Amino acid sequence: MTRRLSRLVTAGLACGGLAMTSVAVVACGDPEPAPALAPDVALWVQSDLTPGVELSSLEVSWGPEDGGRDGVARFDFAPGDDLESAPRELLRIARPSADEPPVLVRVAAASRSGDTSALWRATLPPEVERLDARLFRSCQDTRCEAGTRCLAGRCVPPDCLRGDEASCPPAQCVDDEDCGASDPVCTLAGRCDAGACFARVIGSRCGPGHDCAPRLGCV
Repeated sequence: MTRRLSRLVTAGLACGGLAMTSVAVVACGDPEPAPALAPDVALWVQSDLTPGVELSSLEVSWGPEDGGRDGVARFDFAPGDDLESAPRELLRIARPSADEPPVLVRVAAASRSGDTSALWRATLPPEVERLDARLFRSCQDTRCEAGTRCLAGRCVPPDCLRGDEASCPPAQCVDDEDCGASDPVCTLAGRCDAGACFARVIGSRCGPGHDCAPRLGCV
């Protein structure tokens, strides 16, 4: 304890201030260094597509923005998996160094019938340790202009990834009641998360041995 107080007094005198409080020492000392970022970025996925039916598998690829691929990985899903209320970490992607080109991450979804759609893409932000790929059913039929991307059925700036960033348009929802969802065959439950609406299948009018897929019916 005596040694620690001695260091504080010395630091205070060196700054020309009083060493009576820690505030005086911190104010005139060197700033604390920023914590180092992890060498890789975790890619998480969240989706209201029904696992094993609308979403049988995901293909994740990444590489330089100007073309090419550094890696590809595939992930399979089964009925009963929950990707809407329980987002899942898929993999980790090496963070590019300052002299390397930005990394573009792409996510494509395949349904049980084999239909594929490129639902999500984003440039790896240099300052984050987690990247959220939020895959919305409402984006499957949405076509956005170059320089924008789809989030919850709306075209948004490319750096609007979750829906609650400063670059995003006004929130789509505040609570679950703002997320009304309906389908002729499937029973859907709307849920608001970070200002965006998800619509998960919770029941259907399908007979035994059939699953319900919005837009497709009983499959």
